[in-house]
Amino acid sequence: MVIVFLLLALIITQQANAMGVAQDYLKNDTLLLTQGTSHVLNLYLQNPDDKSLIVNLTLQSAIAEILYPQVLYTLPPKPYTTKVAIKVTALSTAYVGDEFSVRYSLILFKNQEGGQLGMVSKITRTFKVIIVDENGVGVKEHSAFMRFIWGTFLPILIILLLLATLGIIFVLLWNKSLLFSKKIENKKASKKKSSSKKPSKLSKENNMKKRTRKKPSARNVKNFDSLSKKLKNASSEKEIKRLLHNEWKKK
Repeated sequence: MVIVFLLLALIITQQANAMGVAQDYLKNDTLLLTQGTSHVLNLYLQNPDDKSLIVNLTLQSAIAEILYPQVLYTLPPKPYTTKVAIKVTALSTAYVGDEFSVRYSLILFKNQEGGQLGMVSKITRTFKVIIVDENGVGVKEHSAFMRFIWGTFLPILIILLLLATLGIIFVLLWNKSLLFSKKIENKKASKKKSSSKKPSKLSKENNMKKRTRKKPSARNVKNFDSLSKKLKNASSEKEIKRLLHNEWKKK
């Protein structure tokens, strides 16, 4: 049993060493990018064996993608290599000094009974991506707390202040409109009171008539007294009519 286990381990080790992966040179396995820029990194899938190999390439990163990906890659026998391009893009919203990781894995498959593929071995590589400025310096500009202050809290605070200012202006204008309407109502009420106190046209005319009436003169009073005496002394109705007619003629 021990001999069988060692033989199986040896076979698996040989199969694992039957593939390899290389990439473009990166100093300290680190890619430097400025905000909003991209870079294409080439991977070289190697097969040192005399037979073709079936492999799968997976990528784990929020800022990288495989160009023209395939579900399975068939690696021809040596000395050929298969080139796969990875595009890495720095986010425009990233800050100088931010770091990202790009991890890719190469999985070797082997045909098994029933025509199915079984995983034999796996190779994983990782490199870093650092956001730098135009001079290639990747020192962080702000801490995470300051980023929160400048990126989230400050805009919200500005919006709240603007809303509060608009609310105060609205309240002041509303109060001003209420005062203005009250002034108009008071003016209307005062006009109604003044109009009710003023005398009407009929009363004015009557007052004018009263004022324009002439007082009877002393001469008219004497004539009236004499006429009344004559009327008392009149003996008949004809004489009364005659006296009244003569008096009317005089006027």
